[in-house]
Formats: sequence, structure tokens, C-alpha cells
Amino acid sequence: MSFNNINYILKIYYIRGENMILQERMDTINGVIKNIADFIQSHDEIKQDFNEYLRTIGANSQNGVPLQTACFSYILERNLGEDLKSIPQLYLENNKNLDKETKDIAEAIDNSISSVFEIKKVTKTGFDLLNIVNERRYMITSLMKMTAFRGLGSGDYIIARIVNLNGDYYLLEISGVLPATRKDDAYRFAVAKIIQNPEHVNH
Repeated sequence: MSFNNINYILKIYYIRGENMILQERMDTINGVIKNIADFIQSHDEIKQDFNEYLRTIGANSQNGVPLQTACFSYILERNLGEDLKSIPQLYLENNKNLDKETKDIAEAIDNSISSVFEIKKVTKTGFDLLNIVNERRYMITSLMKMTAFRGLGSGDYIIARIVNLNGDYYLLEISGVLPATRKDDAYRFAVAKIIQNPEHVNH
């Protein structure tokens, strides 16, 4: 076997190894999100608030928000109690024996960034994004298969939430899409984001 062939085989194993590590990381993040979803439906007080939240937004009704989407939005956006604690914070407080990786992921979800991004490039595993709120670039890995994003391309705008985990960024959700022709609308939405969450300018 030639040296070139050996290098080729090693390269294949390296790529497969990277893909396996990425898949494991994606599975772990999704697993933590699922555990938090189970938590909000098993904790008595939070479950009561969650059910009221579902009724308010009309989740699972014929024309309402899908239950999975509603649950995800609740985890990411809801704050409860006098201290206005987030759902990930309450999950951590009520589960003291979590391993470090799970704690790190829950904390990363709690500090996730919701913003307006311009797609600079679509990659095999995610996106090269420009956050038009703080003008920073992010290489993002998607937690879903990229086939779910067919039709998105360079120049389009997405309203998305990303999470920073040990220096790597992952896409948690895309809640809106604007074509490149609606640049003005994207920037107006970005200004609204800045007014709503000025701290995100420095993220």
C-alpha cells in the first residue's frame, strides 16, 4: 500500500471520528433539553404555570403553536418567581447531582443568544453567520440535519438562538426567516432586539 493511500485512509478515519464526536455532542445537548422539558412537566408549580402558558398561546389547538415549539419557547424565555429565575436556573437548583457536562450545557442554554443573523455561508454542518446586532461572526453547528434548512442561502436573514459551549457555537432554533430582499426589515428587527436586550450587543 502506498503512502498516499495510507494518508487517505487515515483522513477517512479522522473525518469519521470528528463526525462521531459532533454527533455525540449534539445528542448530549438535545438530551439536556429533553431533560429540562421533562422537568417542567413534572415539577408541580412549574407544570401549573406551563399549562397556563400553553392555554394562553393556544398550543396544540387547531391553528395554535405546536406543543414542541411552545415547550422550547417556554424553556428559553420564561422567568418565574420573585427573583425572575429562568427555567434552566430552576432546573439546576432542583437537580443538585447533575454531572459537570450537563450543568455546563444547562448554563450555556441559560446564556444563549437570540438575535438577527445574516447568513454568510451554508456549510455541511451549519452556518457561517453575521450577527447584525453586534456585527460579530459565528461559525455555527446545527443540532438538526441541514436538510431541514433547504431554501436558505447566503444573504438571507434568520432570527435565531445560538448557544456557546466551550467556545463552540450551536444553533438551538430558527424562529424566523427573511429573504435577502428584506434587508431593511431585518435591520429594523435588529434595532428592536437591541432595545429589548441591550446586553446582547456585547455578546
